[in-house]
Amino acid sequence: MSLERQRLPPGFAGNLADSFVKARRDLGRSDPHVLAGNAEAEYRAISQERGEFRAPFFGEMHRLLFPDATVWREDSPASPVVHILLLHYLLTADGTLPSGEWVPFRQVPNAFPYDQAFTQRAIVPLARTFGQDLEAFRRAARAAGGETARTADASFYFRVLPHLPMLVQ
Repeated sequence: MSLERQRLPPGFAGNLADSFVKARRDLGRSDPHVLAGNAEAEYRAISQERGEFRAPFFGEMHRLLFPDATVWREDSPASPVVHILLLHYLLTADGTLPSGEWVPFRQVPNAFPYDQAFTQRAIVPLARTFGQDLEAFRRAARAAGGETARTADASFYFRVLPHLPMLVQ
């Protein structure tokens, strides 16, 4: 096992571990001030080589340590999926603000290969859980911090990351 894989935060395995190792490597090669500006995140240098990003994720502030790439929510390590999402957001944000036009997940740049997994992990569970029970969907969306979007009988806008909103309907 490589040294990079030995230093993984708890819970990482398989593809998530590979994705994390690559993202951590890319983060270490990047200028944290440029990343923070592009992602509308805060960056605070702790020393010349180390620092901390702060960004909201679904309305809760998260800290990402630079360059080791560990992500914390309050005093607990974030889940592996949140690590990967925040790292990829920081590494790919280019400063572009949301256009206000909604696009399906499969039309997001580079997302098409993941469309089937997204459908199985997000769409199918939502459909199974709520079916035609729009009131239950509305209660759950509001409890999760969703804001009414008025694009369908029941639709909600979520502020996932500063430049990445999500519409669920």
